[in-house]
Amino acid sequence: MVDFTKMLKENKIEKPLEPIKIFNSLDTIQGKEYLRDSQRSILTSWNLKLRSNRDVIVKLHTGHGKTLVGLLMIQSKINELKKPGLFLCPNNFLVDQIYNQAKEFGISVVKARPGEPLPIDFINCKAILITSVNKIFNGKSLFGVKNNPLREIIELGSVVIDDAHKSLAIIRNSFSVKIPKRKEYLPIYHSIIRLFQDDLEKQNAGLLFSILQGDHKIMQIPYWNWKAHVNDIRNILNSNKTLNEITFTWDLINTSLSECICLISGTGIEITPRILPLDMIPSFEKANQKIYLSATLTDDVFLIKDFGIDKNVVLNPLTYSETKYSGERPIIIPSLIDSEINRTQLVEWINNLAKNSNGDYGIFSIVPSKKSTYTWKQNNSEIILVQEIQDRISQLKKKIKKEEQKKPIVLVNQYDGIDLPDNLCRILVLDQIPEYQTLYDEFLHMILPNSFLKLKNIAQRIEQGIGRGIRGKNDYCLVLILGGTLSRFFLEGKKQKFLSNEVKKQIQIGEKIIKTIKEATKSSGLLINQLEEFIKQFLDRDENWKRFYKQQMEEIEIQPLLESLANNAEIERKAYLEYKQNNFDGVRNLINKIISSADITSEERGWYLEQLAFYLYDLDREDSFLIQQKAHKNNRYLSISPISKKDKVIKLEMKDQASQILEWIQDQDSYNGMIVKLEALFDHLIFGGNANAFERALKEIGKIIGFNSIRPEHEDRNGPDNLWVLPNNKIWVIECKNEVEDSSIGINKDQVGQMANSIAWVKDNFKTFDRVPVYIHPKKNYTVHAHSSVEEFVITQTNLREFKEEIIYFFSKFKSANMGEISLEIVQRRLAESKIIARLIHSFLIKIQKTK
Repeated sequence: MVDFTKMLKENKIEKPLEPIKIFNSLDTIQGKEYLRDSQRSILTSWNLKLRSNRDVIVKLHTGHGKTLVGLLMIQSKINELKKPGLFLCPNNFLVDQIYNQAKEFGISVVKARPGEPLPIDFINCKAILITSVNKIFNGKSLFGVKNNPLREIIELGSVVIDDAHKSLAIIRNSFSVKIPKRKEYLPIYHSIIRLFQDDLEKQNAGLLFSILQGDHKIMQIPYWNWKAHVNDIRNILNSNKTLNEITFTWDLINTSLSECICLISGTGIEITPRILPLDMIPSFEKANQKIYLSATLTDDVFLIKDFGIDKNVVLNPLTYSETKYSGERPIIIPSLIDSEINRTQLVEWINNLAKNSNGDYGIFSIVPSKKSTYTWKQNNSEIILVQEIQDRISQLKKKIKKEEQKKPIVLVNQYDGIDLPDNLCRILVLDQIPEYQTLYDEFLHMILPNSFLKLKNIAQRIEQGIGRGIRGKNDYCLVLILGGTLSRFFLEGKKQKFLSNEVKKQIQIGEKIIKTIKEATKSSGLLINQLEEFIKQFLDRDENWKRFYKQQMEEIEIQPLLESLANNAEIERKAYLEYKQNNFDGVRNLINKIISSADITSEERGWYLEQLAFYLYDLDREDSFLIQQKAHKNNRYLSISPISKKDKVIKLEMKDQASQILEWIQDQDSYNGMIVKLEALFDHLIFGGNANAFERALKEIGKIIGFNSIRPEHEDRNGPDNLWVLPNNKIWVIECKNEVEDSSIGINKDQVGQMANSIAWVKDNFKTFDRVPVYIHPKKNYTVHAHSSVEEFVITQTNLREFKEEIIYFFSKFKSANMGEISLEIVQRRLAESKIIARLIHSFLIKIQKTK
């Protein structure tokens, strides 16, 4: 006989709501029986004050158990609301990791299996579903999509978003259509280009030409042209919605397509929303509570605009103030020890560190792209791509246990979403500054290069990388910084301020170590060896070192959150919502609050004016175009208004080369800092690198060596990529083809035609100068069908390397001098000896040859 009486009694047992009581009731494995003080504090505050709030941000130091806190909060809401709970991770690697952690704590969890319905235990509130953000944010979402009656909307009680910043980037990708310039997408790519070709030629004919040639440069389709053809775009995309790059996005942005930004480049097209229409996923948008797990090193203002989080939630996160920092992480910039040690030498040195180690710990390097792995491969390092991480990490743990790990491990573009605790990583190398992941990110950085928001974004991505090696308060990991651009970011005061106080203090600790090494060592050749001595002390857990580190880190002051950024992000969000309600006066008033701020740059003011012009376009086109005219005046990278008149913006004048060089030298803080800045520029001046960064660096180098240096194509929407005015009345007309494959057969007729147009432009605008056509190209010959009626020159990869070496050598001659005491006479004397003086600079040019 079945005892229903017993079952009835069991049904009356209420599940606890308090998360700490829930934890105490769990059947945990040995070693997982206790909550940390930080976890107890967070859970208690949440339960007493915030459990009914729509949004909650939890900030804890790495290794203090954010994951368990999030899981217990979800379980508490499941018990309270009797609605399903969801835990979202940036990737499947973390899904598996968190799933296994939850099992160790005795928490009921399930994972979604490919091709199967959502687990029934999740639907019935018997288990928390742990899955990736891509599982819910896609046009075929199992959780349901707005306006799609074929898929049931899953009602959620609570959602935790782990690693909120990384997840936000992934979610934006989910709402963006990307048309790569690959075989199966070429008809779509060319169809879209044809729609807007005439309009884009009016904006910048030279830039469009470069894009059509396949250069990785970016143009934004003006919003008025986009709106005029949005139905044509809709037809093109709808006809191809079965293609992988479209099918999972199309249903998410179809209804808001006219509000999107469209960017074209020589490598693809990207269509992305101005603000994410998250209401297309009602399960997420209408969840009773959303909990965002965030690292202490990140600033959460970036979550306000897209997630719609109230700014007060961002300014008052749940955190544990008793802990100022986590683990032990000195940050060393080797170029400060000896500026003549280049990146290649440092990579070789790091590989030797691994080779000579006991093999019982890992050395990891994070690089921004596959092309950045070349030097590491040359030194026989191990390269790991994203899709290989899980298996390779498991293998690495076994090798470390056997004391057989004798090579650095190189991660490609993995600044977040992976944990490297304890012996898995004792030395972490950040090699070069992170690259852009999307055309949208690259475009924003191009038009807002000095924006507070963009520099803060870069700083956070760097800090995410630094954070990989420390996963708890007793963990320790030495961080080495490689690459001129990245080193400059750490050293330059106006950029360093965007880093957290914790990281700034760790940089200061590194600088003190280097200063001590330099003071104790007379011979510069021994400096890198002395750094090895410190690394040995660090790894051997020298007691005095540990006391010194703790003493220094205790001086950290709590960093206030950036309320002005939070205000602007909230205003942007509100302006968008007012636009959706057709309240155009409300939009104008809100955007004007940002525009009238004294804190924003001219470029930022232009960007916000363009947003206002876009919002007002459907109401009053004339007013919209007048505002766009102001936008372009403030930021010349933005679209030219249809009512704008062409205005001359470029002025050329002869400048004294020595005076220009002296002015730049006197602006530097130190000799080492000066060399680091030069190395940073040359980091961008490489073949195969980003075209915009290459041209920007070339412009700066021209100024540094005393020339009038400009970028006409970007600054005047016409003319060559770069233009150098030399003191001998010559103009170098420079076309940069650094993205051309080294396997190309030569300078082709289209490139010759582009140069001819640029020469004609220079001739029309600057008649008194002698013009020298200069290509930067991997080849020194024309193709069979290419011809030029004038003498033309090329700088190849070899010449560019020699040019760099000559410039570094020129400035290295100032090493022994006091920076503030270098005179004009000293610079003039040095110029007279150097190849970079104008009359000798042709040493780096090669006359282009005909193909025989």
